[in-house]
Amino acid sequence: MGSKVICTDSRLTSPPFDSIEELQQAFAAGLQRLLQHPGLGSYILVHANACFDAEVYRVLQADLQSRFDQLVSYCREALSEGRELAGAKDDHLVFLKWLAIGFGGVHDLNPSLASYSKRSTAVSRLNIRSKPIDKVVETKPL
Repeated sequence: MGSKVICTDSRLTSPPFDSIEELQQAFAAGLQRLLQHPGLGSYILVHANACFDAEVYRVLQADLQSRFDQLVSYCREALSEGRELAGAKDDHLVFLKWLAIGFGGVHDLNPSLASYSKRSTAVSRLNIRSKPIDKVVETKPL
């Protein structure tokens, strides 16, 4: 016969947070630490995740704006000097689109930018809307 294992470690049986406020604070603190990492990708990830919760976004908004401004300066300088941007190409595309519409533009388009962490393509990360297709035109191969 097999023996039973009984868990007596309260860390494994109790919830990790006592309140939603404690969870929000821990989440915001983790995003704040991640925001200190260099690169476009970490910024996109932090901003996207901050959009999940209005309170978390409110806490991080000033730091997000400051980091956004730093990254805009980096992109403009690098591109004006003919240098490649560091990081993944899809992050370049996402951030350059973001630069074009401005810091607040993402929220004007769709406050759930958080889809970043669930999808892999650059366009879906920024969630830019396009006009709906109203007709399909058949073309013939050349």
